[in-house]
Amino acid sequence: MYDTASGLHFSSNLGILNSMFDWFTLEWLMNNLEWAVGLLSVGCVILFFFPVLLGWQLKKSDSDKES
Repeated sequence: MYDTASGLHFSSNLGILNSMFDWFTLEWLMNNLEWAVGLLSVGCVILFFFPVLLGWQLKKSDSDKES
């Protein structure tokens, strides 16, 4: 049912990915928790303002069409 060659390729990629993120441990996260929370907060603020700005632009575009 499944191709074994693709399964071996997928598992070898996971091994490479795991070795790339050996530094990302719970200890590292707890030591750098302020930075992680700050980065997530900035991301949330950016994701919040995109729909607000898009709605403002669409409203402005709609009012320009009417006049």
